[in-house]
Amino acid sequence: MVLWNWRMMRMTGDAKYVDVLEKSMYNGALDGISLTGDRFFYVNPLASDGNHHRKAWYGCACCPSQLCRFLPSMGNYIYGMSDKGLYVNLFIPSNAHCSKDLEVEQQTAYPWDGRVELTLHPRKTWNKEVRIRIPAWCREASLMVNGQAVGSVQEGNLSMDKGYAVLSGSWKEGDKIVLDMNLPVRVEAADPRVKEDEGLRAVLRGPLVYCMEECDNPQFDKLSLTPDTQFTLTEERPLPDDIRCITATGKGGDITLIPYFAWDNRAPGKMQVWIPYQE
Repeated sequence: MVLWNWRMMRMTGDAKYVDVLEKSMYNGALDGISLTGDRFFYVNPLASDGNHHRKAWYGCACCPSQLCRFLPSMGNYIYGMSDKGLYVNLFIPSNAHCSKDLEVEQQTAYPWDGRVELTLHPRKTWNKEVRIRIPAWCREASLMVNGQAVGSVQEGNLSMDKGYAVLSGSWKEGDKIVLDMNLPVRVEAADPRVKEDEGLRAVLRGPLVYCMEECDNPQFDKLSLTPDTQFTLTEERPLPDDIRCITATGKGGDITLIPYFAWDNRAPGKMQVWIPYQE
């Protein structure tokens, strides 16, 4: 899915394909490997009764080898170049020589934090566009260039083209662009044609899909979301590497939610992405 959508983006210059690429990368591809990097899923179910686990290897091992190819290639998808200028597709800390005339430095804690800082290092004054993807899920975001506000998503005053905010100028050494995105928790329903997901909801934050595991939620089979459920980032870190978890508090019971890519890394048990929802 990542490889296909990257080719579609390169053909069309449309950010909608990077939206799918990003969701697939963080949730589908990354889920395929354990946090320790030595066990693999062959398939990625959205629910488990506790009997689906990663394995060290498979007789037909196309998935582990695909990950070995994909992970080192991730840098290729962060930026793109065309006759129009620079495309910033993904928000990943990086330094890149995007052309012989332009180097780009990116600093961010995304996807946990929505602030992205880009510093341009052209060899000489660079008179092309900088196109920054505004994810389809993003409803509140602002852009600044060298400390000066350019516009915001909510005010609708950004120059947009196919999902990219377009910045034009004569770029010089050290020019800084800051994108600041709000990352609220979202509760989404499936397409109504997916009958298995009727009465269920998924929880997302930024590009990440979340799930609940039985090891965090002893009342697993009795929990549900309701319209009054409140979501907060969990201060406790049940998972390593500063992985941010979510606490859902409401009439349906308190639920601890973890990023889907991180499930099945602790005690075995049930898991569910699509959670019962009581109107």
